[in-house]
Amino acid sequence: MLNLPKLNLANLWPIALGLTILTGAFLVETTTAQPASAARKCRGRKCPPPKSAPKPAPTSSSSLQTELLAAHNKVRSQHGLPALTWSSELESLAQDWANQMTRTGKFDHRPNNRYGENLFWGRGRDYSGTYAIESWASEASGYNYANNSCQGVCGHYTQLVWKNTTQVGCAVGKVRDEVYWVCNYNPPGNYVARSPTSDRLAGRN
Repeated sequence: MLNLPKLNLANLWPIALGLTILTGAFLVETTTAQPASAARKCRGRKCPPPKSAPKPAPTSSSSLQTELLAAHNKVRSQHGLPALTWSSELESLAQDWANQMTRTGKFDHRPNNRYGENLFWGRGRDYSGTYAIESWASEASGYNYANNSCQGVCGHYTQLVWKNTTQVGCAVGKVRDEVYWVCNYNPPGNYVARSPTSDRLAGRN
């Protein structure tokens, strides 16, 4: 059981976006945790550019990579799943998209992304990558393994524990008091009717 600190949503408004696959090939955004009104800040209109230039994201150090990889594999080990390895290519892709979101202020998935993708947005404090990963993992309580369904949001969690995923790469973008975390996964997860932690079809023995 992951113990996450309770948040004052009125002040912090962290948001996470998950994804699923409608067919075997196309990734689309389907799950959005949207405390308070922050999730709607750009809905229905083009987001204005930030008032100040984004701060350049720090280059990922080996210690940060180790921390993020450990956070992912801690969740996977609870299900007896193979550990992920770090991908510099996925990290670079994640950094590119994190920078894009800080420039535009638009919190959304990369279009036509052939990799799995988890996103986290927070405001009011310097959210760590481990915090973002633990927030995704906390969605486990909303996932029903019997029929592969979610009560609420669980798309980030199922990507974390997708058995066939072998690589991950993450990056962060920061602007003013906002933090954008992006993690990409290869191979991607969240295929419809598939159980994340096994090779069987969901709901079948």
